[in-house]
Amino acid sequence: MFKQAKVSRSLLVGGIFFILLASVFQMLGLGLVIPVLNALVDETKFYGIVTAPVLGVLIRNLPFAPTNHNIFLLMVAIIFVAVVLENITLLLGRYFSILIEKEFNSQLRTQIFEKYINIKRSFFAEQKAVEINTVLTNFLGSVSRTNNNVTNIITQLFFSVIFLFLMFMISWQLTLIALLLLPAIHLITNFFIKKIEISAQNAEQNLLDINNQVDDVFRNIGLVQLTCNQGNEIKKFTKNANSLSKNLANVKLRGYYVPAIVDVFNAAGTLLVVTASIFVFLSFSSFSIGRLLVFFVSLRRFVSNIQQLSGTYVQSVAEMPMLKKVVDYLDYQEPNPIIDGNKRYSTMKAGIQFEKVDFSYDTQTQIVRDINLFIPANKITAIVGPSGAGKTSLVNLIPRFYDPQAGRIQIDGIDIKEFQLATYRKKIAIVSQQAMLFNDTIRGNITYGLGEVSNELLNKSLEQAQLKDLIAKLPMGLDSQVGTQGAYFSGGEIQRLCIARAIIANPDILILDEPTSALDAETERNLELAMKSILPDRTVIIIAHRLVTIRNADQIVFLEEGRIQEVGTFEELTAKGERFAQYCKLQNL
Repeated sequence: MFKQAKVSRSLLVGGIFFILLASVFQMLGLGLVIPVLNALVDETKFYGIVTAPVLGVLIRNLPFAPTNHNIFLLMVAIIFVAVVLENITLLLGRYFSILIEKEFNSQLRTQIFEKYINIKRSFFAEQKAVEINTVLTNFLGSVSRTNNNVTNIITQLFFSVIFLFLMFMISWQLTLIALLLLPAIHLITNFFIKKIEISAQNAEQNLLDINNQVDDVFRNIGLVQLTCNQGNEIKKFTKNANSLSKNLANVKLRGYYVPAIVDVFNAAGTLLVVTASIFVFLSFSSFSIGRLLVFFVSLRRFVSNIQQLSGTYVQSVAEMPMLKKVVDYLDYQEPNPIIDGNKRYSTMKAGIQFEKVDFSYDTQTQIVRDINLFIPANKITAIVGPSGAGKTSLVNLIPRFYDPQAGRIQIDGIDIKEFQLATYRKKIAIVSQQAMLFNDTIRGNITYGLGEVSNELLNKSLEQAQLKDLIAKLPMGLDSQVGTQGAYFSGGEIQRLCIARAIIANPDILILDEPTSALDAETERNLELAMKSILPDRTVIIIAHRLVTIRNADQIVFLEEGRIQEVGTFEELTAKGERFAQYCKLQNL
């Protein structure tokens, strides 16, 4: 994850360096307390300070007399400066940590979004988009918390090592006694950490379940209310919400157990040290009161840092399931991804050729089989057949939403896999049964992906799509919001917005997937008249169930069970009296 985010090494090194420096200054400040305390008890001890290797050289070269009074004031000043420098360097270390967090989070969010915005559409059928949203919002928040925890762990670890080192320097015997209970602390901490991991994993799944349910329910709120199923949905939501709260509570409660238990063991260790120190102090006359006091201060700070370290580690463990989910999304390798070509697409002259094309969304169910088909340029080709025949799947191969498992698709003799996706897809427009609209203005939706569009061109597309009168009635005109999935407009109006977008794109290839399915009879008739002016000079592919919409197609492809059964004009196919003719009879044509 750190490699993928490409966080600056200088930030990482800088943060660690300043935290380490802070711990050194803390040791320096505390270590200097020993000679000061000793000298206060016995003034002759000041002489030892003057003869010390480093500190003594500094004192002997000062521009004032090395009296006991001056030495004492100097030591106090040095201790104060050490404390100030400790806090300054610690702040700098945390500042670097914040910079790392900012860079880290921004890069990870962008990388995940960029990765999945280019992925095949089949992924979103298997993996709900709401889960990606959850990862980008809720789960990536755990990255920030973990970054803060890591900074705290490094700080507490460095400080613990420094205090431990100081304790060993003062008395290795007392230090070993203080560490006697650490193995027991480790075993108990691990026991609770395993429990916390399980609760955290369950909480992560509960959160995903809740987000998925909320998305499903409010996306289909009409059906929920129509079937009066609110009670069942509330029960399901309550169950998930209670489970989430329970698991989060377990994570927090068990997280409190660890520092509390550590504190009890540390207290026991401290009492052992106090008891032992009495004997040490009485046994060794060289063991000064200053050293003993500093040892206890170091021990207390060591214990405090160990306690904080255990609590921070527990918090980090609770974040692990969410971090793992983030890593899973970053590491996800798309099977058979769409590979970009390197040839620039310009325009089509001859047509589209399917050669022995097979396609399936998985390895078990074949959707289209052995497709051999030529779609001539600048003509209208209609693809018809019963539901589930593979019409939309076949057409989705043209813009390379998917690639076939076998065979190839060529335009003017060039495999479409060789074209640059950016130049190729820009020449394709699709109007489908399911309206593709953003929660934006009418203008924003019609001109989506096209950049700057002149008012003249915009008005022309609105007129051809039969939208002029509708927009004239709206107070905000083209700046009116369409709502989520066009919620503020009728089905026919939504479809016309999508058609206006297709018109203004001026594509080489225009794919119409049941474009008039949501229109009333009068609007459909007016729209078909308007579309006649934009159909010439482009390759039009129409998918239709209602055969009345494709009478004038240059060729009709009848698809059934993933195979092409017949190809010809409307008159040719009805005259043959075979599958297409029978299909027409079912629709009273």
